[in-house]
Amino acid sequence: MAAQQPVLIIGAGLSGLSLARVLKSYRIPSIVFDSVSPSSRYLDGINLWSWSYKPLLERLSIDGPTFRTSTAMDGRGGGSGQVDASHVRDARAGSQLRYESPLQNKAEDGFFRCRRKRLFTLLQEGLDIRHRYRLSGFEDSKTNKGCVTATFRNGEKVEGSMLVGADGPFSTVRRSILRTEPSIFPAVVISGSKVLPRSDLDETFLKYMDGSHVLLGASENARLSISIDAHSSTTCRVRWTYSRQPTEPQEDDPLYQPKRTRDEAANIPPEFWEELKALPPLIQPFNSTHNVDSAKNDKLRSWLMRSIRIPLEQLLDSVRGPQAKGEGQRKSQAPVVLIGDAAHGMPIFLGDGANHAIVDAVELGRLVDEARKRGDSFETAVRSFYKGAHQRWVDGIDTSEGRLRDFHGPMTGPSGLEKSGPTVGGRLRKYLGVSNS
Repeated sequence: MAAQQPVLIIGAGLSGLSLARVLKSYRIPSIVFDSVSPSSRYLDGINLWSWSYKPLLERLSIDGPTFRTSTAMDGRGGGSGQVDASHVRDARAGSQLRYESPLQNKAEDGFFRCRRKRLFTLLQEGLDIRHRYRLSGFEDSKTNKGCVTATFRNGEKVEGSMLVGADGPFSTVRRSILRTEPSIFPAVVISGSKVLPRSDLDETFLKYMDGSHVLLGASENARLSISIDAHSSTTCRVRWTYSRQPTEPQEDDPLYQPKRTRDEAANIPPEFWEELKALPPLIQPFNSTHNVDSAKNDKLRSWLMRSIRIPLEQLLDSVRGPQAKGEGQRKSQAPVVLIGDAAHGMPIFLGDGANHAIVDAVELGRLVDEARKRGDSFETAVRSFYKGAHQRWVDGIDTSEGRLRDFHGPMTGPSGLEKSGPTVGGRLRKYLGVSNS
């Protein structure tokens, strides 16, 4: 084991930064490489569950109230990033369509909306992060046995004890060692974002959202959402979505384009504007976002609900990299591991990918430290990590897809719960072990 060589982490997203901080807490060196500039990662909010962030805070010796105040969407104003996603509102009449007792919104057993920029700023403290480093390949070190040499498109080569693919659902590392590609969950999701004066936040949005930073709504077959992604003393960023199930046959639905490229995400079909125009009169705040005049000034994207399911056997076989063509040996004698969306992508809308990414970092960091203390190889740590995490990933993908399916299923009024299956909040509670109180 090459203990003095840094762990090479490809990707400066949530999983990569969290892992680097965990390793740093164990005095294990690492370098984080990212292909983009840091500013491009800071535009969204994240819904964080205590089951994911509490183990990280314990490892980094950060107390929960301080963390929540410093990262919550409204933390600097004394708020706590409140989120109530336990019911869906009728976007026409305002009544609750799938009424349930609200989830407990406390730091110890609930979740809150976090501002990504503040979270990433906290995680970056003391780390060696190199931006605009795009990985082109990796191979065995020619000078240190058991080490890996990563090569980047800028021509630089860096040597390390282990290579970590934390580079998202389109992971270069994963595509170097596995052939698994994301599957697409059948849903039409159009997302829009707008930057508004700070005064609009209170008057146009928060006063109608019952203190929550996320609001879910329904209008006939369409499902609507509004989330507050950022706000300062002068401006605020609001994100909204319009979603529905694809029509049948799916190939004839102009809004459902599962084969589109990433570069085509901004190409919104003209039929979307007809659907938006056909919505009945909506209550506030949906009327301020889901209308043609407003939406045409927004930054629009068509989202695909991607999931990545990799069989455990394939993950274990990939620990030493891909099979070399025509040979019985691996390309890399240093371990290679996938974490976060690179290993278990979950739907971006109503999914739990970010939370599982944090848990990945804490678990992998602990196992690497234990292997180092035993004088064992990091490969042993990676194999143990995969065996321990895989079922959690499977359950997380199933839960995220189930939540998306439920959200687009039949709705009932406040007089009773639907009888056809688990509700959104019910599925959340069952998976997370949160009581209905």
